[in-house]
Amino acid sequence: KRCQGEFNKYPSYMLSCMMNVDRASEREKIVDLLRSMNLPNSFIGLVNEDKDAWLKMEQMYGSDPEIPMDLRGYAFHNDAYYHQIQQSRACISLPGGSGFDFRFWEILARGSLLISKRVMLQMPNPPIENKHYLAFDTIDELKDIIHKLYDTHDKIDEIRWAGYQYARKYHTTHKRAEYFLNVINSSQ
Repeated sequence: KRCQGEFNKYPSYMLSCMMNVDRASEREKIVDLLRSMNLPNSFIGLVNEDKDAWLKMEQMYGSDPEIPMDLRGYAFHNDAYYHQIQQSRACISLPGGSGFDFRFWEILARGSLLISKRVMLQMPNPPIENKHYLAFDTIDELKDIIHKLYDTHDKIDEIRWAGYQYARKYHTTHKRAEYFLNVINSSQ
């Protein structure tokens, strides 16, 4: 439940993009583009890490305190980051070093509109483009999405609500475990 939040009908920001650009050159290009667009009511940059983010993760049993910090990866809980997502009508997610990014699910679970590269991975109950999230492959497609974001609030809010409901229905930890157990039980 650490990623889930209440749906915010009146977010403070129109768009947020909070990506570390040193892990993928495509991220740097997108961040540079967004900054050059001078988008009103947007947040482009990194959110400071909570000083006790690792401790919070340990308390949720999401990080093993026996593992050295430098080997834990990015498994920490940052309240400021989750607050920024929840205060944003839309957030951009791009894969980092792994080809997929947990940010994808965090954005949906917090009720912000997910703007992402098209999903190419096969998964159970995949999100539907233009119903649960907005997708792009090119810079021009991303620019079109951003213009829609600033021009058509009602449609955007419909998609972000549908994405939020979708994530809660199919992609919570409990729902994923339930799916996995059903697959195992049906194959016996």
